Amino acid sequence: MSRFRLPVDVGGKLGGMSVVAHALECGDIAKAQVATLLLQFPDPAALTKEAGSGDDLHRLAGELAATSNPRRAWPSAEISKEIRRWVAEAAGELMASGEERLIFALPVADAIGAFVEALGLGELNTGEQRILDQLYANFDAPKTFQDLRTPQTDNGLGYEQHHIVGQNPDNVAKQELMVPPILEKFGRDKIDDPDNIAWIPRLKHEQITAYYNSVDDQDPEGRVRWRVINDMDFAEQQATGLAILREFGVLQ
Repeated sequence: MSRFRLPVDVGGKLGGMSVVAHALECGDIAKAQVATLLLQFPDPAALTKEAGSGDDLHRLAGELAATSNPRRAWPSAEISKEIRRWVAEAAGELMASGEERLIFALPVADAIGAFVEALGLGELNTGEQRILDQLYANFDAPKTFQDLRTPQTDNGLGYEQHHIVGQNPDNVAKQELMVPPILEKFGRDKIDDPDNIAWIPRLKHEQITAYYNSVDDQDPEGRVRWRVINDMDFAEQQATGLAILREFGVLQ
């Protein structure tokens, strides 16, 4: 595919591509985005941003193949609502009256299975297993911070690391770099300390990242939330970060 400047094997993706095409024909952009995520194509920008030579391109392609990470811009709040709607509609006939754990009034396994079936997934491969783990992990019950400190064994591909105090450049900068004492910054070692890292569901991680990058309507300067939080000291940032994890149903 010319946009990737590398060969991309689409032989096993034709069914999924037809789902994308049909969604676009129907004007259902949200469904097209979800189906595109499931196709696990690499992001063209990630390949071309700093790559010039053929060696660079093949190195980056290898890194992408090893990680198989979906695009980072998904899911938006609107798409999350669409997922709920599709799951409810597709799995409505599978509702059970037993005591199974429910999501959106549906048994977990039935709801997720119906959602995957509705998007036309075939035999599982690594990329699709990652997506399944992400979906199951998204509905895991809130955990203790102690549980979140270590990589998860159940639905492990659906979790990723999250820095409670953000690892943005302002926070990584150290005090000796002439920042005011009241805004003393923390250094990479403190940011990457195990006490500052939690393993959280990937899809909720995306929603949390979007929340941090949204405008804080309580800020008179109209800044995004992570910039407002950056004005706090380490303890305040950590407390705020933990509160946000609770708000999104990740932390007990």
